[in-house]
Amino acid sequence: MKRIVPLLVLVGFLIGIAVMDSCKKEPVIPTLTTSAITNITVNSGTSGGVITKDGGAAVTERGVCWGTTSSPTISGSHTSDANGVGSFTSNLTGLTPNTLYHVRAYATNKVGTAYGNEVTFTTTPIVVPTVTTTIVSSITLTTAVSGGNITSDGNGAITARGVCWATTSTPTTTNSLTTDSTGTGSFISNLTGLLPATTYYVRAYATNSAGTAYGNEVSFTTTLGAPTNISATAGNAQATVTFTAPGGGLAITGYTVTSSPGGITGTGSASPITVTGLTNGTAYTFTVIATNANGNSSPSSASNSVIPSTVPGAPTIGTATAGNAQATVTFTAPGSNGGSVITGYTVTSIPGGLTATGTASPITVTGLTNAIAYTFTVVATNANGNSLASSASNSVTPSSVPGAPTIGTATKGNAQATVTFTAPASNGGSAITGYTVTSSPGGLTGTGSASPITVTGLTNGTAYTFTVIATNANGNSLASSASNSVTPSTVPGAPTIGTATPGNVQATVTFTAPASNGGSAITGYTVTSSPGGFTGTGSASPITVTGLTNGTAYTFTVIATNANGNSLASSASNSVTPATVPGAPTIGTATKGNAQATVTFTAPASNGGSAITGYTVTSSPGSFTGTGSASPITVTGLTNGTAY
Repeated sequence: MKRIVPLLVLVGFLIGIAVMDSCKKEPVIPTLTTSAITNITVNSGTSGGVITKDGGAAVTERGVCWGTTSSPTISGSHTSDANGVGSFTSNLTGLTPNTLYHVRAYATNKVGTAYGNEVTFTTTPIVVPTVTTTIVSSITLTTAVSGGNITSDGNGAITARGVCWATTSTPTTTNSLTTDSTGTGSFISNLTGLLPATTYYVRAYATNSAGTAYGNEVSFTTTLGAPTNISATAGNAQATVTFTAPGGGLAITGYTVTSSPGGITGTGSASPITVTGLTNGTAYTFTVIATNANGNSSPSSASNSVIPSTVPGAPTIGTATAGNAQATVTFTAPGSNGGSVITGYTVTSIPGGLTATGTASPITVTGLTNAIAYTFTVVATNANGNSLASSASNSVTPSSVPGAPTIGTATKGNAQATVTFTAPASNGGSAITGYTVTSSPGGLTGTGSASPITVTGLTNGTAYTFTVIATNANGNSLASSASNSVTPSTVPGAPTIGTATPGNVQATVTFTAPASNGGSAITGYTVTSSPGGFTGTGSASPITVTGLTNGTAYTFTVIATNANGNSLASSASNSVTPATVPGAPTIGTATKGNAQATVTFTAPASNGGSAITGYTVTSSPGSFTGTGSASPITVTGLTNGTAY
């Protein structure tokens, strides 16, 4: 029962709502008015409306619609604003400048769309902007800075702005121009690609859909450009500078070239220009400025570096020294190299003009003729050429060692040899001061001023050959060919005496050969008697001297002989007296006795060269003897009765 009551209440409530709804009016379209147009521009305006009644149904869309013909609807341009009744504002956009538009507010509910009263307005027209030109600044030879100030855009968007310029008045955008950002206000433009020293006319411009407006005209002149392509060439205490003239509209009245260092200048009306008064040996660069009626250009870039210079000073001659077909010349470098490094020196002969070069002293000139007197001069050379010649050197006569002498004949002597030769065909250009003969072996020498020359100190018995050299102030010649071979020698030494032994009219002498044969074989010996000078010869000891006189006392000396002659005599031998048996006595008378006999006799005429020391008497037969020193002599032991 409790649950049925609330249900009956709910049903009754729903039935009541349905009865109430069936009693409402049917909805209609809204009621509204159109607001006046405000904020009119070239392409927009502001309108709106007031919806006084929604027509019994919610307003689902509202706004304004417009067109260039009367009674615009939402099928054309319109806005769509918030829903609901009351006032609203709508912005009309995308309009065409200077155009009459018809506008109505609208409101839409479920029944339909209602429109307010129609109002009209004309959009603002677009005119060309208003612009002024800025004074030109930052002027260079090819650029400048200008600009403008757009004080009014003419109600149209600025689509282009900048400056235009030309070398004639009243430039337009058909001339050179810049294109800067859009918008009004001040702007800056960079003018580029200008010609140096040229007058230009400039106007700012601004463009909108109505057209292009130009500001006031200003003029300016670009600066004078610096010369280009600067090139310097060094000279003697100067340099010549070439350059290319700058472009421009105003005539150039002159140029100034300035050195660095020193700031030394040279002027002229065209390239090239020479700067004088420079210091040789100093490196310089140069800049050039051009001048016209407006003044000086900026300096050019620096030239290449050059060093002014000239030929060197003359070297100072030193001393010439002769050689073999040449001479060596000393000198001192010049006090000045002319500002350029000396690259070499040249020495020249007088006469002949023969030359030699080098980088320093001394320098040797070859190819000269020996025995000809020469003097010499020297020049120094650098990149600019040759210096003046030095003064002449002392006079010298080139020469060489002599030619080799021609060997002649070597003749032996005692421990020496004498060598002949012929002087060489050439003395080498210098007088021969002497000759030297040299032995082989031993290297023993002999010197002299002419042939022949004797070499002493040789060893007798040794075979030698000899060569000869000639000497002059330059030295020694080559040696001659070798001479014939000779063996120095002398007479032998004296033999040593031995013993003399007498004989019958002769004596035999012994001796010892000498210690030295004098370098030559001993060919024999001679023994000589004193007195008498009797000689005996032989090839060895002993030697017998014959022809002596028995009974005469003799001594003997011996000499040795070789190819060179006789030696000195030996000392004397012992004294000997040659002798023989005595002559036969002359028998006298035999006188018998008892078993003996006494015999007389006469001494022999010759004792044989030796005193008779006794006599012997001999019997026949029986050969019984008796002796005695003189006649008579008795022979005993005889047999009586036997005849004797």
